Amino acid sequence: MRADNLYAHALTRVVLMTLAFFVVAGAAQSVGAAIYVVNQTGDVSDGVCDANCTLRDAINTANRSNTLDFIDFASPLFDTPQTINLTSAQLTIINPLIITGRGARLLTVRRSSAGGTPRFHIFGVSGAVTVGISGITISNGDGGSGFGGGITNNGGTLLLNNVAVSGNTQGFLGGGIRQDGGTTTISNSTISGNTAGSGGGGIFVNSGGTVNIANSTVSGNSASSNSGGGIYSGGTLNMNNVTVSDNFAAYSGGGVSNLGGTVNTRNSIIAGNFATGGNSPDVEGGFTSNGSNLIGRLSGSTGFTQPTDKTNVAANLAPLANNGGQTDTHALYAGSPAIDAGDNCVVNQSCGTNNPSAALTNDQRGEGFPRQVGAAVNIGAVEVQLAPTAAAVSVSGRVTTESGRGIRSVIVTMTDMHGNVRTATSTSFGYYRFENVAAGETYIFAARGKRFFFEQNAQVHSIMEETSDINFVAGERTVFSAN
Repeated sequence: MRADNLYAHALTRVVLMTLAFFVVAGAAQSVGAAIYVVNQTGDVSDGVCDANCTLRDAINTANRSNTLDFIDFASPLFDTPQTINLTSAQLTIINPLIITGRGARLLTVRRSSAGGTPRFHIFGVSGAVTVGISGITISNGDGGSGFGGGITNNGGTLLLNNVAVSGNTQGFLGGGIRQDGGTTTISNSTISGNTAGSGGGGIFVNSGGTVNIANSTVSGNSASSNSGGGIYSGGTLNMNNVTVSDNFAAYSGGGVSNLGGTVNTRNSIIAGNFATGGNSPDVEGGFTSNGSNLIGRLSGSTGFTQPTDKTNVAANLAPLANNGGQTDTHALYAGSPAIDAGDNCVVNQSCGTNNPSAALTNDQRGEGFPRQVGAAVNIGAVEVQLAPTAAAVSVSGRVTTESGRGIRSVIVTMTDMHGNVRTATSTSFGYYRFENVAAGETYIFAARGKRFFFEQNAQVHSIMEETSDINFVAGERTVFSAN
């Protein structure tokens, strides 16, 4: 489905700005980009994204283009929780591509649990290409003994934002994510409940590979016969404001195991993990501390010697749960030593070494959850929030026809400059409203409806106070062509 109508051109602008944190090699090629819109939840594929387009159709079509293309998901189908069950094979990506789901709690892409379904991982990135995936839960992959259970990155630049990688299996190394060469950057995401037959239950970083993690949670993963229940690294691992807890390793390094690689970590919790016999339950191997880490048990590791590190202390974490946002997190109980104990340099990328890939203005949960509340940021993925203040305002408007009649059931999106998206649906009289909007920031507003198009679709507004006049005027959609 080529982007050659007014609606698609407006959506192109919104997607490009929403995903500006994706640094794509050769981004100038995106001028000729296509948007492929998935409008089916099945897995039957004829290899072409046309009027009936599955996710497999969209990826296969994009794989025939060497430009940066985009995959979106149709409204109203994907405005409510949906699951795409894959039945035949993994989704392999060989050309630059951005896949933008509606949210990890709304869209799940999983290997079908039906009898007879073969073993395969969910997504595979092949070669030196840049791929971005956001707003999706990736689940039930089975990588056998050669691939990551959920995702395998073999030499590409993979950017994961607001994703959940959960309940995947790998017979050897990398239950959730396997990094074999290239770079994977993980932001605002949760890696949980994955299993590896050997090591790296959540994430495996192979020699020569790099993984950057920020504002994310690694929880409840297991390595059933080796080390690194949460993360096993033999390459380069960079961590900022990560929570690693409740993971298990049969041998050692229940949380993070570094065997021959380089691990840089700042503002991170590695605590409350387990290993058989209590051997190095949280950390194993040599680490480079950039300061302000909280380590539950230090045994089996070296490097956490900065004066701001807290070692051999309990993090006082709540169980993994829905604490807001699109991914589950570990909240901090009152009195946790992680509160107000981090380094504020992550907020504006002034750290010098091991800067996060993007400024951490919000915690893992995104908009409405500022990264810094109080004198200093918290250690870990979650910031303890105060009650809303006058800095939070409401934003509203109306969606009408040219004659002034209100239009109901139009989806209005509000996107901040960090890629966080909120949605509202217009009422029977065309009104919509967003509450608890952070003032002093710039947002992109867009509207989409099944029967209407909006010539002035992508509107950019700096919100300084209560705002009630961000309106959309629709024209009747008489023809919607795809070629």
